[in-house]
Amino acid sequence: MVATIKARLRRLSLSRKLTALGVVARTVSLVIASAVLIAYEVTNSRERLVRDTELLADLVSANSTAALTFGDAKAGAEMLKTVAVNEHIVAAAILPRD
Repeated sequence: MVATIKARLRRLSLSRKLTALGVVARTVSLVIASAVLIAYEVTNSRERLVRDTELLADLVSANSTAALTFGDAKAGAEMLKTVAVNEHIVAAAILPRD
């Protein structure tokens, strides 16, 4: 196997060898760049998901204080309906501190 590859390489002209070397170098660099970009996107998407979820939790907590103060279950339920927009949240509840 290796012998046949070496034999084919010996038969190629210098310009073809240089062209093949350039193609291999570009392919390797594209594969490495793609791997780095995918790793960055995975890391960034997780951080973005956490940040968005924290922001949504802060908004719900700020807007549900009246419902908790006055014991208004209907207003609390309406507030939780806004959380249903985010498909990553599977459950939500408004709980008092005590």
